[in-house]
Amino acid sequence: MCSEDARLPGNSVMGTPVVLLPLPDHCALPVRNVYDAFRQGSQQRSEKSMLEIFKCGNCGKIVTISHEGAGQLVCCGRPMVKQAENSVDASNEKHVPVVEKQGDGILVKVGSVPHPMEPAHYIAWIEVMAGPYLYVKGLKPGEKPEAFFPVSSPDVKVREYCNIHGLWTNKPHH
Repeated sequence: MCSEDARLPGNSVMGTPVVLLPLPDHCALPVRNVYDAFRQGSQQRSEKSMLEIFKCGNCGKIVTISHEGAGQLVCCGRPMVKQAENSVDASNEKHVPVVEKQGDGILVKVGSVPHPMEPAHYIAWIEVMAGPYLYVKGLKPGEKPEAFFPVSSPDVKVREYCNIHGLWTNKPHH
C-alpha cells in the first residue's frame, strides 16, 4: 500500500485531492470519488466515459479516462482505440480475474490457471473498483499474476490488462 506521501499538497480537481500513481509500478492506493462518479454517471453518457481505457495502435501508449468529455483521443497522429472489456476465456491462457476473499481483503488472481508473466507476454496491471475507491497494482514480467487489495466490500469490479490480449474484467456475484 502506498503512503499518503503520494498526495500532492494543494493540488485538487473540484475539491478532490490529486493523487499521483508512479509508473509503471502502480501502487494499491485508494483514489476517492472516482468510482462513485463512474457508477452514478450522467443521464447522457459522453463519447468517452470515466474509466474507459484507450490504446494507441502505433506506440502502445494506454490512457484511462478520468473525466468525461467530448472529442477524439489522438496519439501519434491517429485516433486511439477503445479497449473492450473481455469476460469470457476462449484461449489456453486464462485472463478473467478470479477474486478470493482473504483475511481483511481480496486476492485477485489472473485466470483459473496462472497467466504467463514473460517479457513478451504478461499482465501489466490489476485494478479493483470498490465503493468510492479505485485500487491499481502494476505488475512486471517474472512476478506472480496476482495482487492483494485491502477491500472489505463484496461489491467490486475487477479488471486486468494483458499486453497481448487486452482488457479483461470480472464482477463477482456474492
